[in-house]
Amino acid sequence: MDIYINKIHYPVNNLGAGTRLGIWFQGCPIRCPGCVNPDTWEAAEEYRLDYTEFINTLVNFENLQAADGVTITGGEPFAQPEALFELTRFLRNFIKGDILVYSGYAYKELKKKHAGILKAIDVLISEPFIESAGDRLLWRGSDNQKIRLLSKRAAAVYGRGIDRAEWKGRRMQFSLVGDCLYMIGIPGRGDMEKLYEYMKMRGIDCEHP
Repeated sequence: MDIYINKIHYPVNNLGAGTRLGIWFQGCPIRCPGCVNPDTWEAAEEYRLDYTEFINTLVNFENLQAADGVTITGGEPFAQPEALFELTRFLRNFIKGDILVYSGYAYKELKKKHAGILKAIDVLISEPFIESAGDRLLWRGSDNQKIRLLSKRAAAVYGRGIDRAEWKGRRMQFSLVGDCLYMIGIPGRGDMEKLYEYMKMRGIDCEHP
């Protein structure tokens, strides 16, 4: 079995509770207008990994068991359901924290098609990104998206009212890997345009969607 992965990163401090490991799947058939990660849409050959080799990479990742949890995003993780299911089963037996998964699919569709995966994770943030829906709510690109706590572990970590929590003091992380600068997090409306303009004023050329 193969798995398409864009990147893994630690620490991630703005996509779930605590200090987390982030795993970005590569490939997304939904392609919401205004998506902040269009570079993760194409399931190109360069992102294809042997699943067993990928798991071995995670096993040897020194911060995996120290992380407060794992956030899986993309791309669209549920576009690779077999790989996602096996990955969540592995993580459940290997980490102490919660597993949070992002999806652009509707919850009703996921519950119908992928109930087994939902049983293996703790937190689901789902529904398609809608640029006009507002961006006040915590850990979501648009306010139509929902946070669902799927386990007792999730309820203990996140508590009641998390789905209505507002995202105050929004923070972005940046990671330099080789010659590439990666953004981690969910920007507010207009933030990326301001960043590109600022970089241009400073004489920095930037490739962006």
